[in-house]
Amino acid sequence: MADVRTVKRYAELVKRKRKLDAEVKKIKKQLADLEEPVLGYFGDQCIEQQRFDGVTLSVRRELWAGHNGDVDAACQALVEAGYGDLVGRRFNTSQLSAVVREWDRAGEEIPDGLREHIKVSEVFKISARVNG
Repeated sequence: MADVRTVKRYAELVKRKRKLDAEVKKIKKQLADLEEPVLGYFGDQCIEQQRFDGVTLSVRRELWAGHNGDVDAACQALVEAGYGDLVGRRFNTSQLSAVVREWDRAGEEIPDGLREHIKVSEVFKISARVNG
């Protein structure tokens, strides 16, 4: 069983994590700001990779596809082109969770037609707020 030292250690770690998260956020912003100039440097030098201070930096090509504004037309075109396996019906779990929380706050049950098809998990976590 935990004692007050365990709770105090938890609070200390929360504080430390928040400081580190803030530092990581700043570093990610700096990296994002530097990425385009670094890509330009690599292009200007006609190189794909270079090692600096034990870190190998390289250019990686990625392709990402999506719809061009009309989701239904893109889905239909994929089906007609033989890629129907890429098209599926989905629902947004974040939005569903928000609706379930609204039902819970209102004291309402999950409607009968949904109860057997959706899973609701009740999770308890420690919340922390750093003072000062």
